[in-house]
Amino acid sequence: DFDFHEHGWGWSPHPAFLEGLKLTDEQEDKVFAILHAAAPALREQAKIARKAQEELRELGTSAQYDDARAKAFTDAAGKAESQLALVHIRAEHEIYSILTAEQRAQLVDRRPNRGPHEHDGHGPNP
Repeated sequence: DFDFHEHGWGWSPHPAFLEGLKLTDEQEDKVFAILHAAAPALREQAKIARKAQEELRELGTSAQYDDARAKAFTDAAGKAESQLALVHIRAEHEIYSILTAEQRAQLVDRRPNRGPHEHDGHGPNP
């Protein structure tokens, strides 16, 4: 079964990048509202992806295999995964936008494997 938490599309209770950040009550409320607003789209796309993957599994062991149907199911699964990624990254950006400059700096400091030419990960170095 497709589990949108297992695939990184869910949050419990916050996105991992918030680990260790001390949020204000107001920020916590905003994070909750953002995640709550994203939940229906995440759930819907996860259901679509799960259904397409189930259909593919069944088709693979079916006497009525058909390339056109297989392509339709892989396309549906891919589109759902793409939509999941979009909803997820949009919500993360909304959360990022409510962080203070100090909190954003903490995120940059915690990034693993930062090379010498990386700065804050947003656009080219000046």
